[in-house]
Amino acid sequence: MLMYREDPYNKETEHKDMTEIQSAKHRNGPVGGIKLRFLKEYGKFIYEE
Repeated sequence: MLMYREDPYNKETEHKDMTEIQSAKHRNGPVGGIKLRFLKEYGKFIYEE
């Protein structure tokens, strides 16, 4: 599993607090990704549609 957040590297991004989680390897299943919002004040991720 890989996690990537753009805002630590690019302060002017319009995707503040968004994290992309990628499943890069899976022996018997699909690979892919999901986007979550990181709530810094609570230290948790939430899914937003």
